[in-house]
Amino acid sequence: MTFDLRTHHYNKEGKVIRETPYRLVVDQEKGPRYERPPYSGKWYAADGTLLKDESAEIEAQKAKEAETLAAKQAADEAAAKAKLKEELKAELLQEQAEQKAGSNGTRTKN
Repeated sequence: MTFDLRTHHYNKEGKVIRETPYRLVVDQEKGPRYERPPYSGKWYAADGTLLKDESAEIEAQKAKEAETLAAKQAADEAAAKAKLKEELKAELLQEQAEQKAGSNGTRTKN
């Protein structure tokens, strides 16, 4: 048995029914290694045997990156809300000051 190098699988009518891409890495010391699907962490030898399964580590790394990204987005949103709140607060104080100044200036003595 050898590693299946086909990436496109066809039905009887000649239409592609499935794609199974792989990534080939050739080391001078170890020879060719195949990863299917690409960037999954599952490495196979030329004879089709599983050499290494790093998929759990890769999934953990992806989850950590997603968590970090979500935390960064939450922090950015919180900072944007705080900035907007401060801007609105300053605008309200300015309007109140203008109203106070305007109401004092319109009084007339009869």
